[in-house]
Amino acid sequence: MDALLVRIAERITSGADPLLSPSEALELARLPESATLDILSVAGLARAARKPAAAFTCGIINAKSGRCPENCAFCAQSAHHQTDSPVYPLYDTDTLLRRAEELAANNVDRFGIVTSGTAPSDRDFDALCESALRIGREVKIGLCASLGLLTPERAARLREAGFTSYHHNLETSASHFSSICTTHAYEQDLETVRVARSAGFRVCSCGIFGLGETWEQRIELSQTLTDLGVDSLPLNFLNPIPGTPLGDSPLLPPSEA
Repeated sequence: MDALLVRIAERITSGADPLLSPSEALELARLPESATLDILSVAGLARAARKPAAAFTCGIINAKSGRCPENCAFCAQSAHHQTDSPVYPLYDTDTLLRRAEELAANNVDRFGIVTSGTAPSDRDFDALCESALRIGREVKIGLCASLGLLTPERAARLREAGFTSYHHNLETSASHFSSICTTHAYEQDLETVRVARSAGFRVCSCGIFGLGETWEQRIELSQTLTDLGVDSLPLNFLNPIPGTPLGDSPLLPPSEA
């Protein structure tokens, strides 16, 4: 086993933090492919030491699709790109309720409601809160929201409606963001995560890998998420969509992913 991995394993078993600095994280990331199984073994030690909660299942619904005014280079739902992505308005309460019932009947723990766009209109936001209240009354399932940028006032209303988790990806690091999106500022995404945490949500946030970022930028994103104190990190990998600026991008090699 590589000497770096041995040192990290020793720290984990002694109760210390596995990594000391971004530079050490970069050293870890640059280990050769032959070290992959050893990396996974040490990662397993870290996971066990953190005593993670039991796994849970979450089903999502794309409750409103297309015509997003943001120009994210990876996204099929952006109005700036020509794709075959479906376009439809917000699902009504009955549709969302049926999906929640279906998931609960299959022992799914949480129901994630996702909408396209920078943030819902006032009308759509009101409708989502009403839908959540009804789902909470009639279905035993946790509610998650992924509704774009968030204000403290809206965060409070979502909590009152029964949502307990908020998802908002940063997509990439601050230093790479302008290569991916120019229609809103990175700080707005950071503020949304802060608002969600302040409102008491369990916050789920990470990014998409394979957007042309460097390993340094991946570690930069990781440090940002650590500083924000998010609760979970969903790892996403680019699925190149024809018609988007990243439509011809290669898939990340499995070993790198």
